[in-house]
Amino acid sequence: MKVEDIRVKKTKRNIRNSFIDLIMKKDISKITVKELSEKAEINRKTFYIYYTSVYDVMEEFENEIIEKLLFILIKYDYFNSSSNINSLFSALNDIINEDYTFYKRIIYTSSYPFLVNKVKEFFKNTIIKQYGTNIAIDKPVLSLYAEYISSGVIAMYIEWFQEKMPLSLDELSKYATNIFWHGASIIVDAKDL
Repeated sequence: MKVEDIRVKKTKRNIRNSFIDLIMKKDISKITVKELSEKAEINRKTFYIYYTSVYDVMEEFENEIIEKLLFILIKYDYFNSSSNINSLFSALNDIINEDYTFYKRIIYTSSYPFLVNKVKEFFKNTIIKQYGTNIAIDKPVLSLYAEYISSGVIAMYIEWFQEKMPLSLDELSKYATNIFWHGASIIVDAKDL
């Protein structure tokens, strides 16, 4: 590896670590390039070599999360199994467990919709890709169903983070799996018991 490549990686790592430190203390909308550059011990000109804004740093994190999700899904052989939805939630849990504090902080900032929307779209597209060829539903209708499922499941995780529910992450993914497979019938069926 070239010395220049090592310097680039070190500089970007400093920017990212500084970004994490700052976002743990304040909302992304309150973080300036100047403040981030000072924390990373670089000048603003160096920052602009790699990013155009603080939001670009956040977007890089978002893209890495999607890459991690995809990697874990491939590892769990999700795309070769028609019913392995557990691996989808296991992948999400693995990523959350890697840096729980960071994700908790993101959920408590006004910047979280960016991340949540990207993850939700990933889930929606993954559901369509996985189940779209195996079922006899028109593509627009499948898209609506996938939107409903992915939005609901992501909302469950947000609620879990925000409400400090007395559930483990594994329990949460079990309930998310139930919702995925059974939807509102879980509530309707429970009422009839």
